[in-house]
Amino acid sequence: MRHHVLLFVRHTMETSWSLGFLSLILIVIPIIGMQLVHKYGWQHWEPFDNPYKKLNETDEEYSEKTDFK
Repeated sequence: MRHHVLLFVRHTMETSWSLGFLSLILIVIPIIGMQLVHKYGWQHWEPFDNPYKKLNETDEEYSEKTDFK
């Protein structure tokens, strides 16, 4: 089993297409994450500590309950 994993990793790291894909997601995923942090008002160091807004709450009602405005 370990041998098959090593063969897969070696093949992946030797192929330029797969290295390009890995490099792309290394850049794109953090950018998407930071956009979500700013969109939902999460704290950078503890993004899931906030309770989520209820669907029927407005932004004003939610910001009155929390410290995030």
